[in-house]
Amino acid sequence: MGRLPAHLGTALVMSCLAGPFQALAQEEEKPPDEMTKDEDLDPGLRPVAGAPVSFTWRPDTGGPDIRYGDWFRFRPDGYISFRHTLNYRWEDLTAVEEAIGVDQRPLGQTWHIPRFRFRLLFNITDYAEVFVRVGAIADGTMLADTAYVQFYFGEFSLRAGRYWVNILPAEGPWANEQQFVDYSFVAQQFSPGSAHGARIGWHRNGTDVYLHITDGVRTGFTRFLDPLAADIALSTRVESALAGPRNVDIIYRRSSFRGSETGLVGGVAGHYQTGGRSGVTRPIRLYAAEADLSAYGSGWSITANGIWAGTTPRDDPDDLHWSAGFLLQGGVFVHDKVELVYKYDALFSDDKPDLFESTIGEDDLHTLGIGLNYFIIPRSYALRLQWDFQYVITPLNESAADVWAGVGLATTFESGQIISRAQIIAGF
Repeated sequence: MGRLPAHLGTALVMSCLAGPFQALAQEEEKPPDEMTKDEDLDPGLRPVAGAPVSFTWRPDTGGPDIRYGDWFRFRPDGYISFRHTLNYRWEDLTAVEEAIGVDQRPLGQTWHIPRFRFRLLFNITDYAEVFVRVGAIADGTMLADTAYVQFYFGEFSLRAGRYWVNILPAEGPWANEQQFVDYSFVAQQFSPGSAHGARIGWHRNGTDVYLHITDGVRTGFTRFLDPLAADIALSTRVESALAGPRNVDIIYRRSSFRGSETGLVGGVAGHYQTGGRSGVTRPIRLYAAEADLSAYGSGWSITANGIWAGTTPRDDPDDLHWSAGFLLQGGVFVHDKVELVYKYDALFSDDKPDLFESTIGEDDLHTLGIGLNYFIIPRSYALRLQWDFQYVITPLNESAADVWAGVGLATTFESGQIISRAQIIAGF
């Protein structure tokens, strides 16, 4: 192999040494968006002019940004979290033991690593990208839950592969960018998860419109709830910046740091699927509708979203079984590095037996939560300490409590429960 040109070797060495240290000094800079722009970075972090290869550090989440000229860009990153969960129930657990056949104790606790993931994003010119996410969850299972190719044509985009269907903004943030230690119960219950299919997008001046054609819900990632495959599934979402900056980032990054502009973002979504015409799908029709509104400003944010989902037998559309969810969640920065967060998390049902076993049972579920986020590096998700406390007001009888053991919920027949979780999460 030939020797590297002198200017190329110098650029690589200097940028590699400078990047991580200068990223720590970004306390007063405007936080870059998800696709970090060169003009948002300190001059020392920008690509070296005239060098075919450049290396910068992403101060918002951690991880390098490597470019070769104008036609190739590589952004590898990842994160690991370590968590302690404490659960307490104050009812006689004899009936619970008899029902589920497992010895029960009022107080339960566990130390675990809920997530360890790598993300690889390749951009080829401004017109194509390839994304892969591989990781391990609490039981050690390794899987690639996301792998897609995406093309850009002016204001339009086309994605195909296995990817997360963005109906619920509550599930939008990466695990290392959430306000609470884990996803809300609304997101756990109603998330369509990862599926196989294609997505067409239209993007203009702070408005995004998406149309998905997939093989159902949770068919690409089935760790938390069972999949429901479809003969055909159609999903759509429209989200728009109604006031303030012309972007919708607050939907997917709930925290709004001090110094941020004030804005308002709204969204609506829908889903329909049907099955039973092939040997691998169930004869069920599934309908869902969602709406959300997010407001944010300098050091504060608040989001409200509601979702309704219904199922019917394919041959009996009048036999409707429905459930719904509502989430109110927000945060206030009491210090440049400290955010106080709060939420009301609720699930509702029509008191009918389930057609699809991973929908909620006959009882409603109401939860109040508070928490703290400590951003060790200001304005960055790269290293953070989290704690939250949740009071589940209602019993989980006839609900999918066993499915949610990973987020701290346990089975109760007569009482509520409390859950305390502490976590350190680091990006790299």
